[in-house]
Amino acid sequence: MEKVAQLVKFFVDRGGHQLQINAINRDTLVDAQKHPDLHRHLIVRVWGWSGYFVELDKPYQDQVIKRVELAVTRPRSGVVKERMTLSGPFTGTSRDGA
Repeated sequence: MEKVAQLVKFFVDRGGHQLQINAINRDTLVDAQKHPDLHRHLIVRVWGWSGYFVELDKPYQDQVIKRVELAVTRPRSGVVKERMTLSGPFTGTSRDGA
């Protein structure tokens, strides 16, 4: 919860006016690709509009999966590093926060 609060503060501090936070994980999206009948209800935000994930073409589904990933990686140093990709109209680009 603390990281979500930090994300919202980051957004507002940089002049953001509208923020939608979706709580879904990569595994659910991948499972929805494999078993669409089990995930007909799954709605995702796609470039300014919301849509049913299972009705998107696979390339768009893949893009949504890449966009929502929150990865915890263990580099060779053994130190755990969290990475979240942020993008939106307030940045104009994607940014990796570490």
